[in-house]
Amino acid sequence: DGDFGTKCVAQIRVLEPGMWTTYRKPKEGGVWAIHDQGTTNLSVIPWVTFYTGRTGFMTAKPPLLELAHLNIKHWQSQSDQDNILHVIRVPILVRIGVQAQYDNQGKVIPPEFKVGTGALTDLPINGDMKYVEHTGKAVDAGRQALLDLIAEMRMAGAKLLTPDKSATKTATQAEEEAAQDLSPLSRMANHFADCLAQLLQFMADYRSLGEGGTVEMRGSFDVDYMPEVSLPTLVAMANAGMISKETLFTEMQRRGVISDEYDWADELEKIDSQGPALGEL
Repeated sequence: DGDFGTKCVAQIRVLEPGMWTTYRKPKEGGVWAIHDQGTTNLSVIPWVTFYTGRTGFMTAKPPLLELAHLNIKHWQSQSDQDNILHVIRVPILVRIGVQAQYDNQGKVIPPEFKVGTGALTDLPINGDMKYVEHTGKAVDAGRQALLDLIAEMRMAGAKLLTPDKSATKTATQAEEEAAQDLSPLSRMANHFADCLAQLLQFMADYRSLGEGGTVEMRGSFDVDYMPEVSLPTLVAMANAGMISKETLFTEMQRRGVISDEYDWADELEKIDSQGPALGEL
């Protein structure tokens, strides 16, 4: 709006097979009218939906909703733990046996209770002064509760990696995967790849380019709670000749140790060109 200004314009964009139309209100309280329109090369409406847990048309349930609730609980518990650590790190100075104070009417003035650094608490019984500290048992209990909660969060996230035997497969999937059970995360990844491929096809159709290409989703969809334990096992198997170095390379990529940008054939060529390692003949 002008050289440097901006303004919001309410607009409705209508997509139909082979055409599009935009509607705007000419003024406040006016009637929606056609602002612009045109044609496209598409015979369908370019609309792609990606569902992770479909509950109806354009509605879905978040797949990690339970983990989100546990995350809130973890934040609250961690806040309580931080607060109790702050309290027990500051001992309270207590003085016992102070003479009672009276006001003008002869009434006893109750002692003021303070907690924190630089604070003194008066308790009028037989004279004593000492520091009162926390026993620390609640700290251990809170720490254990946090560890249990973290384990529970890990299990909630791992549910997406557990194979779902009730998962519906297409004939192609059943043939290619030999009717193996898919985990929810694997199913979502395959569906997301299909959505991306469909979007690329729409782009190609807009420009009359023919095929839009294919999309491949790579990732580790197996249950691996502790990859730091499985990785040394894979390396040992490769050194013992039980699996190939290419398989080890692929497993490293699945666990995110090696970037997916690298290709085994290229790496093998680089390994051969760099000569034997130090200490090898």
